[in-house]
Amino acid sequence: MANQERKGGTLEITFLSPANRLAMMYGRALGALIQEVWMFCCFCVFILVYTKAIQFHNILILPFIFLLLLLSSTIWGGMLNSIFMFSRDASIIMDIFDTPMTLFSGSRIPRNCFPFWAKMISLVFPLTYCINIIRFVLNIGGKGKQWILNIAGLLVCMCIMVAVTVVLTYQVERHNRETGELQLY
Repeated sequence: MANQERKGGTLEITFLSPANRLAMMYGRALGALIQEVWMFCCFCVFILVYTKAIQFHNILILPFIFLLLLLSSTIWGGMLNSIFMFSRDASIIMDIFDTPMTLFSGSRIPRNCFPFWAKMISLVFPLTYCINIIRFVLNIGGKGKQWILNIAGLLVCMCIMVAVTVVLTYQVERHNRETGELQLY
């Protein structure tokens, strides 16, 4: 969302507003997430109910999984929004982060088919952990206490992303105050 605002010239409002910059980054990410995926979520619930792929005891866990997915997506989007603040045209950054995330997270190709180096890359993306947790809840994959390791990994990944977001937001705001320019390239 910040990328579109950069091109349209409205991102300057972010620096002129007295609002907390971090809250604005996460608010934009959450707003864009809800705007883009609400219909997909409805479709997924319909398919799960229609195919009877979900069992009754797992229905109680789904709201927790949904909140976990929503939180991790918001934090990921906030980090990308803070990166987008560095340049007027940061569309290449979306390509650099989004394509490897969909490839290495296991959403298209299962992670267990990857070589070791690709599995290590997948640990950087929160989607990897979310997919593993969802597969465990739906009894598609995962055994024993793997879901605890995935939740722990997701929490560590989210903490790192929040730290990166805070640092990047501080850096771009400091640069803007020193130079008066919104471009760092």
